[in-house]
Amino acid sequence: MKSYDPEFRRIVDWVDANRDRIDASLPWSDPNSIETAMWMESFLQLAAELPLPEPPPIVRQRLRQSFARLQHVRAKTESTTYVPELLVDTRVDRELIGVRGTAQSTTPDVFQLVLRAPVATVFLEIATAAECSRTLSGQVILSSFGPPVFEATAVSEGLRIRSVYGNGNGEFRLENVPDDSGLLLLDNGQICLRIELGRITRQL
Repeated sequence: MKSYDPEFRRIVDWVDANRDRIDASLPWSDPNSIETAMWMESFLQLAAELPLPEPPPIVRQRLRQSFARLQHVRAKTESTTYVPELLVDTRVDRELIGVRGTAQSTTPDVFQLVLRAPVATVFLEIATAAECSRTLSGQVILSSFGPPVFEATAVSEGLRIRSVYGNGNGEFRLENVPDDSGLLLLDNGQICLRIELGRITRQL
């Protein structure tokens, strides 16, 4: 019968928890596991006995400065949030149905919105897909040069539905979004457009 060869991580965990009695209580009988466990024990013992001098003060200072700079860079790369203003709602402006290549529908199950922020314009279509769910699709047009691909996230109470399949034209699509999703976030890593769906859809 083939002897049991435990995973390396399991041996590491056992050696770390049983260093004071490793010689007498190895739970494995196969030579490979025993040899691995004994090698780990000798390595840990050598590491504990090896004297390591304190680094020069300048090394510690430079490490702290490097971590501070890294933290500053991370903070600066967080997206700046904008709340676009509603310009067009085809539930009201019926003559604008079909704007910018969206569905040419006059049914109440599909309507289109145009929203604008200082950095971008959003064309959004909201369509009833099934009972208690909707499809959100559209396009973000940037006012100036920037990353064109947007990650779309619909947020409802206790649930986030995310799509990372935006394309280089700023287009996005989210399917099977619950009706009670009150927030749509469009983020390209530099800007985040926060669209309050709950407030908009309750206006009519």
